[in-house]
Amino acid sequence: ELPEADDEFAQDVSEFDTFAEYKENVKKDITSRKEAEALRAKEDAVIDKIIENAEMDIPDPMVDTQSRQMMDEEISFDDGNLEEDILDEDDSFEEDEFATETEEDALDEDFADEADADDSDEETEE
Repeated sequence: ELPEADDEFAQDVSEFDTFAEYKENVKKDITSRKEAEALRAKEDAVIDKIIENAEMDIPDPMVDTQSRQMMDEEISFDDGNLEEDILDEDDSFEEDEFATETEEDALDEDFADEADADDSDEETEE
């Protein structure tokens, strides 16, 4: 059940004595917030336009700093041992390469066996 919108309600929820004063204050607050929101939207639009038309050269030291920070974050995200991570990646590459070569060898053997079997079948049929 909702409370009655009267002076007693206004006194309970605010510092105002009458509901009319409370209502007026709420309207002012809403109007102020909407005006501030509209101003922020205009400012954001202007800033977006400025950024859109801006041409900036980023200094090399800034790029280097960003690169180092990204590398540091990557290292700290892992176990902190970049050299070991690189070696692990190389090992897994070699393992993948070995696995591929092994699979290729197995396929070659299978095809060779099939070819021999086909030759044997043809000789038997003759």
